[in-house]
Amino acid sequence: MASSQTLPSDLYFEILTRASFDTVGRCRLVSKQWNHLTYDSSFINQLSQRTKTTHGVFIQSSISSNYISTFVQAVGNNVDVSNSEQLSLSFLPQPVKIEAAHQGILVCVSQKRVPQYYVCKPTTREWEQIHNPKTRYMTVKIALMVLRSNPLRYKIVRFSEPKSPYSNYKSQEHCYNLRCEVYDSKARAWKQLNNVALPKDAYILRFQPAVSACGALHWLLSDNRVGIFAFHVDEENWEIFAPPCLPVDNVNGNQVVEYQGRLAWICEVEDSIELWVMEDYKNKVWSKRQIIRIKGLDRLASFATLCNNDVALMRGFFKIIFYKFGDYSSKIANLEEISRPDEIFMLQSDSEPTRILKGPLKSWVIIRWFRSIKKKWSPITKYRLRTVGKFCSTYGTYAIEFVFLFLALRTQLIQRLTHYLYGITHVLQTGLEWLAGA
Repeated sequence: MASSQTLPSDLYFEILTRASFDTVGRCRLVSKQWNHLTYDSSFINQLSQRTKTTHGVFIQSSISSNYISTFVQAVGNNVDVSNSEQLSLSFLPQPVKIEAAHQGILVCVSQKRVPQYYVCKPTTREWEQIHNPKTRYMTVKIALMVLRSNPLRYKIVRFSEPKSPYSNYKSQEHCYNLRCEVYDSKARAWKQLNNVALPKDAYILRFQPAVSACGALHWLLSDNRVGIFAFHVDEENWEIFAPPCLPVDNVNGNQVVEYQGRLAWICEVEDSIELWVMEDYKNKVWSKRQIIRIKGLDRLASFATLCNNDVALMRGFFKIIFYKFGDYSSKIANLEEISRPDEIFMLQSDSEPTRILKGPLKSWVIIRWFRSIKKKWSPITKYRLRTVGKFCSTYGTYAIEFVFLFLALRTQLIQRLTHYLYGITHVLQTGLEWLAGA
């Protein structure tokens, strides 16, 4: 019997770089060889050129209490950064702040006193406005996980600070409570879960986006002795586990990142970076993969995240650096308006429309349609609605006015309600006149 033969790796490379973005994601589960190949920088570059796949980062920073974001394409050493195609969020109805990103989908929040939540896909300029959570509670962190791309389904996790965040919890003296809300695109509604109780003096770091791996969202807690906070999206529960090694004193030198679809730990020590990868997520087994040497870079540059297998993104002043630690080469992207990037969001996306993101809320569409047919109403209907509006305005309940206007779509019901309310107002007016005359 003839022995089985495998295809050359070059042939795998040529085939997979012509596949769609979703197909490449499935192929990563076939074998370790394919998984390693599809995360290589040369593969990402070829895939982007052949299939019009966008691979880059959104750089966000705050200037005069306003957030600005700039997109930079993550490229290899053979492509000029300055010629990369730029994406923007100008297609959204108003200026926004990016809160979370995953698989080409962004969650953005408007910069108004009463914020509005948007979910968008920048490569296709699709967006939709979702219902607000309990915005009276201050947001601590927002994260996004795309569960399925075709058709699109996602979940948004929001942690906010309650009125009394500190309380006693089990044997600990104090704990830091966080409200937890989850938005499911299938139900199109927010659901409040039980509060998350973090240990004493432990906080989720402010400027570090969530790391999605193994079906969970991960953050590094400010108290490094506590470890890594993980929220499991499917089970809707959470846990805290220890890092693989003792953290360094510098808070920015410890980070959680994604490496080949797995959770990884970065420990920056002097001129090198230790990379630890979690081999067994269930049993929390870590292994030390490699030590990344940093050579020929600005001393003020600090590690930000991993772009792929062999390219690290470094944060500098008015610039970001794509550092290929395999051959110690680098490419610099200059940032004109941002002196020091606060947050960095990875964007890996194709150009296929989702056909799910439908723009503004449907309630606003109904209101526009309602206003368009308002002109066709009879004078009697307008008079009755005007009477109801004056009655509602007298008692300062504009919400009731909106309800009656919405119920006006059912002609018979609104006629009865307005008739009863008109009678009540007439009786009250007659009584007041009688008392005034007496």
